[in-house]
Amino acid sequence: MKLDEQMQGGSSTSEQVVRPTMKERQRQFREEAILDAALVLLKTKGYDAMTLEDITEAIGISRPTLYLHFRSKEDVVMHLSFRCRRDLFEFITNQDRSKPASERLIAFCDFALDMRFGSQALAFGDMMKVISSMANPDPELTELENRLMDAYVALAVEAQAEGNVRRDISALAMSQVIVGLIKNYAFDALIESGKISIDEIKDCARKLMLPPG
Repeated sequence: MKLDEQMQGGSSTSEQVVRPTMKERQRQFREEAILDAALVLLKTKGYDAMTLEDITEAIGISRPTLYLHFRSKEDVVMHLSFRCRRDLFEFITNQDRSKPASERLIAFCDFALDMRFGSQALAFGDMMKVISSMANPDPELTELENRLMDAYVALAVEAQAEGNVRRDISALAMSQVIVGLIKNYAFDALIESGKISIDEIKDCARKLMLPPG
């Protein structure tokens, strides 16, 4: 999976559109099936208990076939993490720009918090742990994370310029605090025990961003 292949918006009208071959489409379909199976297994078993055999059995492929796409269990999770961040990037950049920036900012925060603490909570937590444990983080993943943060800060700046988001906190600080909420593992146990809800976390995020009153 290449960042430029996943994130660039296509060719210009003056360039010839290159369509993938049937073999390339089949390969991409199989890769997505592997990632989908791994995501389910992360949510149900967790990273430590999940094995490559679990993935191959889930979609009916051989171990050598899986190795045509991914080198290891860690590699599968790294690509899942990339796909997750790609989804976040596409959500924040593809919103309807006719809507107020503050509305788009809140919608993105809700989307990210739902992804983090909702149905993908266990999987997302495992993804972050695997990535943070890597001695040499994948440069494409790092680049995508930087682009995602840049898009987030730019949206916060736009919302502040409209006057609908508090201006006494810098857009960068505001963005980093929200990211801190998403990466806070303490919330997982609190949500599981019923001591706090996802809606309460969302409410905290909104109160940080919106002016009082």
